[in-house]
Amino acid sequence: FEEAKGEVRGCSDDAHNENQEACEADSACEWDTTAANSGGRQDTADKPIKCKTKQLCPAPPPRTRERPLVYNGGPAWVSVIYEAENGGNILDDANLEWIRKFEEELLTNVKGVKGKDGKASPWNTDWCRLSYPEGPRNSTGRCAAPMSVTSLFSMTAEGRQKTKEQVRDGFS
Repeated sequence: FEEAKGEVRGCSDDAHNENQEACEADSACEWDTTAANSGGRQDTADKPIKCKTKQLCPAPPPRTRERPLVYNGGPAWVSVIYEAENGGNILDDANLEWIRKFEEELLTNVKGVKGKDGKASPWNTDWCRLSYPEGPRNSTGRCAAPMSVTSLFSMTAEGRQKTKEQVRDGFS
């Protein structure tokens, strides 16, 4: 955090981000040409980060929607907190079923949400983070499984079958 604010010397500090030469003069840093061309990744509204720490084991470029959504330079998260009232247990089957129904609606069509063009824009086809199987990079992605209490504590026959299919198809 202090490095990103420019207070500690490092690839993200002000001196490194002011010009490409200063960044590349540091053997631990590299100039992010993607960020530089687009105005930089936004650490704050007024401070683009163009110099980053070199990746020791570079990875291939991410595929479509393989990276998490980013908002103002950080991952965009949706958190939902569930609570069982009146001494109830959040892990009761009835409560887990309500959570499953809510998340099914939230992570699919959300009552017919539309994009700016007026066409339907469901979460599970246009917005979800995609997961790709191991192997060839030209394979088709699928919506990554959301982290959910229902994923942790319920495994129906349908869920077990889907898991078996995904493992067979190379998803881990």
